[in-house]
Amino acid sequence: MTMSDELTFAIMLDRAIAQSEISLHRLSRLLAARGDPVSVATLSHWRRGRRAPHGDSSYDAVVRLEEVLGLQAGELVSRIPARSTPGPDRRRSFDELQARGDVPSNVEELSARLGHRAKDTALILTHHRYDIGADRRIERARFHNVWVARTDGARSVMASWRFDSPPDEEPRIASVDGATVGRTIFDRAHRTFVAELLLPRALERGETSINEYILEGLGEQDEVTCLYSVVERRVAAASIWLRFSPTALPDASRMILESLHGRQEEAVHCVDGELHRVVRGFGPGIIGVDWAWPD
Repeated sequence: MTMSDELTFAIMLDRAIAQSEISLHRLSRLLAARGDPVSVATLSHWRRGRRAPHGDSSYDAVVRLEEVLGLQAGELVSRIPARSTPGPDRRRSFDELQARGDVPSNVEELSARLGHRAKDTALILTHHRYDIGADRRIERARFHNVWVARTDGARSVMASWRFDSPPDEEPRIASVDGATVGRTIFDRAHRTFVAELLLPRALERGETSINEYILEGLGEQDEVTCLYSVVERRVAAASIWLRFSPTALPDASRMILESLHGRQEEAVHCVDGELHRVVRGFGPGIIGVDWAWPD
């Protein structure tokens, strides 16, 4: 057995903190800024082996610790004591989170076909805006995302969309900032669209990147009655914002928040043609809105 095999979580964390020369107070602030707050006292307990991370929120914080301390993905997570690791639901894939209806999602497969490596980057902030037209269909969708590189050399991130009743023609990325559009795949049979967004340059581990893009051509065959934003892993903040045409306002709207801890539903009313929800320290899970149209 090698020395690395014998390292405990506490020893590994203590070494990483010492090498980084980051104080526990600053480390606590950095984690809070990324949406995974951990107190100085808790960090001290973890570092000294007096307590081990436990539960979903602690697991997410350890993932963030790897990023802040410049460690390889999994270096700390793999050493969390077995009794403290989260259950199998924690490892639900992006496709499982997006699963709705009788047609499975294949976003991960299509992303892999484009050569994207999901482990290279992690989403830390995401904001989605949808404009619904007078015909009760999506006119455009705007996305603002902030990513952090988990490895050196990260060069791309992915944009994806799933349809309930897909159009005949492939959607298009009408505008993009902070990246350029690479290859795309529209798999109508699986109701899936993915696009490769190429970053201006390769990122170093821990470096952030911001990009914005607009999707058009999302008009489904049926009138849209729900929209969901999928968050694969915990993010500092996420939001969904819907703007309706004044001649096509929704009725009986519900905000939906679904995570590993369960599902929450809240009746909401469209005000001045808008609905929105902001959540912090959320994920993995789904932020969604569904509604009915008046007769």
